[in-house]
Amino acid sequence: MRVRDVMRADPVTVGPTATVAEARCLAEQASVRHVVVVDGSRVLGIVEEDGLWIAAEDVLRTAAGLQGSLTARDDRAVRQAMHPATPVLTPHESLQTAARVMLLKQRTGLPVMDGLRLAGLLTVDECRRAVGAPVVGVADEASGLDEPPTVSEPASDADTGPDPDADVA
Repeated sequence: MRVRDVMRADPVTVGPTATVAEARCLAEQASVRHVVVVDGSRVLGIVEEDGLWIAAEDVLRTAAGLQGSLTARDDRAVRQAMHPATPVLTPHESLQTAARVMLLKQRTGLPVMDGLRLAGLLTVDECRRAVGAPVVGVADEASGLDEPPTVSEPASDADTGPDPDADVA
């Protein structure tokens, strides 16, 4: 199987001055996890899902007062959140070789170039489809949850011990 057989031929693209929020909006509209950053016909890089969606750790660090606003992150230009456009794949490479490159470089998506032209994008989602593995929805995987967590209240103090906020005489 070749990269051309499974790649996304119409990747979502943005210019280098687009914000992370703008890129995420385009990715959500297209139900994809990666956006290619281009300047005219030149491929500059790729913003992978970790650059588009806010990680749970960032939310918790902000809530705990350990880092600044999450809004500042979304206002950054994609140029600050992208991985360089190297390595690149070609449409003629085998899927096996492409997957090995992705593993070696720890990347979940790589641009596919036909000479100097962006021919497509190969991501872990296309690899999943090619090997018959299920592809989780963007919103589900971005949040890391299939369902919202449930929180149950303890039945009584006997189950949890003394209240640490209670006044001790």
